[in-house]
Amino acid sequence: SHFSKFQTGNLDHLSKPDIREQLIKFHSTYYSSNLMSLCIYSNQSIENLEALAVENFEDIEDKQVELEDRSEPHPFPPERLGKMFKVVPAKDIRRLDIKWFVPS
Repeated sequence: SHFSKFQTGNLDHLSKPDIREQLIKFHSTYYSSNLMSLCIYSNQSIENLEALAVENFEDIEDKQVELEDRSEPHPFPPERLGKMFKVVPAKDIRRLDIKWFVPS
């Protein structure tokens, strides 16, 4: 599964022309309003929040992008659920990530 692969990158990787072009192509293909959701949490009035949302997001094009079905295989098969993995970090960083995967 692509969720279980180690991924890394640095300026050398990202400065290669083909990588940059692939990122630009990905953005131009998938940066579409029909793939996005927006949640705004504030103590402002709903009218103010709506105006802010329209002002900042109305120009995002709806390209009617359809995503391929990625429902199978699940990123974490049943035999990998309910387990804790302890990792020794390369840097002195202390972090706990908890993730819940829900169906699409």
